Amino acid sequence: MISVHEWAKWMNKGNASIPHLLLENYKKLHLSDTEMMLLIHIHAFVSEGISFPSIKQLEERMTCSQAELTRMLNRLRKERFLDIRSNLDENNRVVEHFSLEPLWEKLCRYLTINVEEVAAAKERDVWPAEVERPEAAEGLIFKRFEQEFGRPLSPMECETITTWLDEDQLDPHIILLALKEAVIANKRSLRYIDKILLDWQKNGLRSVEAVRDHIKQFRRQQASKTGKTEYNETVEFPFYNWLER
Repeated sequence: MISVHEWAKWMNKGNASIPHLLLENYKKLHLSDTEMMLLIHIHAFVSEGISFPSIKQLEERMTCSQAELTRMLNRLRKERFLDIRSNLDENNRVVEHFSLEPLWEKLCRYLTINVEEVAAAKERDVWPAEVERPEAAEGLIFKRFEQEFGRPLSPMECETITTWLDEDQLDPHIILLALKEAVIANKRSLRYIDKILLDWQKNGLRSVEAVRDHIKQFRRQQASKTGKTEYNETVEFPFYNWLER
């Protein structure tokens, strides 16, 4: 049986305070439950005075392997949820420590952007000034994908979309147009959307205007095949199967 003294000793270790706003919104920031728990443990270690816990220490508290923890830490750093910084200690030695400042900044930016207003503007086919900032545009894209897919995105899907934005340097509006084509075709998968984007790249379509013209040209061709003399965006035509190109 645990003695009162031992219980009091445990309780004196203190608490790691987690903001309710983070718990309420981490899913909207596209953090998985496991990634959120990892950040909570890092925050707890820092609160205990262990500013740079090792992979081994983190593994002792979580059910993830060292490889999984390493992968998550790399993604959290890449996506700017976590940072590793260095400073000099009292003996002028360089010591590293985890910083969650990027996480708080990302949460703050998300909360200051009126997501519903931005989404409503996108429905009117407007790309408002509020989403010119990279983090805002990224937030809108993930939100739109989840709306159209009808479910939260997996970490792998989030990584694919991030690759389109960061490595391929695709215009966010072009990605949303590809999403729209996939929805029209009733093929809600990132593999299908990736094929659409690849096809547009092969055709040298680098601007939103060029992509729109390309889509309209295809619709006009479909209209002529069905015997219609004019193209009308409100008329439904057979979808284009991008996977067959």
